[in-house]
Amino acid sequence: MSTIILNEQIDQIKLKLDLNYDEKSVGILENQIDWMSEQSIEYDIKQAINEYALFYGQCLIHVYNGEWLIDPITYKRVVSIKPFLRIDPHEVIRTYFDKRHFNTSFYLFFKGLSHILPINKNKK
Repeated sequence: MSTIILNEQIDQIKLKLDLNYDEKSVGILENQIDWMSEQSIEYDIKQAINEYALFYGQCLIHVYNGEWLIDPITYKRVVSIKPFLRIDPHEVIRTYFDKRHFNTSFYLFFKGLSHILPINKNKK
């Protein structure tokens, strides 16, 4: 998938969710997943994981100056935050949806990154 198509898809998800690419929106996203898990409504879990993972990845990119790339070992689309960190947003969100991992919080992970990474104040 080209970068242009990926960016268009992510922007559509952003509009659908009515959120920004920031820390506050990551917290709202986590609450949305919690709400979805508590409801008896039916939803396409694969689509939800994909959309939320793309949005989460874009938040990482905007806040921590990362970039999308294909991991040369796993061949998965990941967010690279130079010089040393690669995050697979799909795995992060998939793990959160999996209620066997009760002590996970991708919001707290996102927020905690600010202690080791510079925040990009230029992107909104």
